[in-house]
Amino acid sequence: MLFYTVVTLVAKIEDALNQIWRLPHSRTWSQRVTAYLSVILVGPVMVFTALTLTASAQSYWLVERLFEIGFVSYLFTLTTSVMPFVLLCATFTFLYKFIPYTKVRLSSALVGGAVAGLLWQVVGMAFAAFVANSARYEAVYSSFAIVIVFLIWLYTGWLIFLIGAEVTYFHQYPSAFLYEAMTDGKGYRFQEWLALSALAEIARRHLSHRPPWEQTELAARLGVSSLGNLIDEFVRSSILLKSAEPEGVALARPPENIFVKEIIEIVGGSTMHERGAIADVLLRRDQAAQKALEGITLKSLVQENSATILQFPYVESATTKATGIKPQKPPNGD
Repeated sequence: MLFYTVVTLVAKIEDALNQIWRLPHSRTWSQRVTAYLSVILVGPVMVFTALTLTASAQSYWLVERLFEIGFVSYLFTLTTSVMPFVLLCATFTFLYKFIPYTKVRLSSALVGGAVAGLLWQVVGMAFAAFVANSARYEAVYSSFAIVIVFLIWLYTGWLIFLIGAEVTYFHQYPSAFLYEAMTDGKGYRFQEWLALSALAEIARRHLSHRPPWEQTELAARLGVSSLGNLIDEFVRSSILLKSAEPEGVALARPPENIFVKEIIEIVGGSTMHERGAIADVLLRRDQAAQKALEGITLKSLVQENSATILQFPYVESATTKATGIKPQKPPNGD
């Protein structure tokens, strides 16, 4: 029962982090059990071993002699004062690094862990002062005051954890919030650009006979946080396949048999069935666009833009910083 409770608790934490990281899928239960139990069993043993060795070392005569030196004593006192904060930040960093079902950069996890640890320390001191000066609550709620205070701190601690996770996500993908703010998460032009850019990168790997892209690596190259929903849509449309070994996404058909207008239709959704003058205008527009794209395949698109991928203009600097790729601006009006 204890192991089940711990695994389900960590699974709930993973689901929250995956939602922050815009990930459509979580680990399977078999992956959760193996990943979580190894951390649950090994982590506490290592922490308590370190604390035990530190405490036992203080009883040795050599350490006691060193404490008589003023500088060593001051240094030890400072270390013991700072160590709880360091361990707290390390714990948050570990969670932000390994719990999400994606690759998280260590630098981003460190930033999020430091922010969460600092907030935890500050809020903890404020909460301790609040509890010390809340004797009147015990008079009102009697023994239930402890439960109420515990629930308040539980809610506050969970909120701090989520804030640190948001900071980690924002540090790794600084352009993600700008994407969503500019496109409201569903911009039609941006979705077309993203779909064509992702498939072009996959086609380049296919034509060069290199291993397929991992979804997280491809998303990082394009400067977005996740491609899960888009990849799943192309898998259902028999354009992409998910490979298990090596893990990644690959073309389900040769690139010369995948037409650009087919990709645009998938991104655009279902065909409109309304009637009337406005519907006819929109239909003529779609037909003109399909005629202009007639004969253009994914292979020809890759050969025309073999130098580099196109970057969406309003996130050029953030994407360049995140991926190290020098972007090219799309034509005016795009």
